[in-house]
Amino acid sequence: MLILFLRTIMPDSSVRVKTEGVIDGEHREIGTLHFPSGKTWAKFWGAIQRGALNIQDLEVKLENLTLTDEAPHEIE
Repeated sequence: MLILFLRTIMPDSSVRVKTEGVIDGEHREIGTLHFPSGKTWAKFWGAIQRGALNIQDLEVKLENLTLTDEAPHEIE
């Protein structure tokens, strides 16, 4: 299972993260997360990297986007 986090830092320093994934071989849009600050986002991301989601065979990736990006990403 792969979850891709598409992070955008907003002009007010909040963080918007769109999540997509490949679950059971199928591409799915998971949802959008909003964080009030970069510090809050960093704590969340750190927890993910330390294994807060205890899911066997979970792979997570982070991609930085800008406000002008149309999410030009490719899930492998």
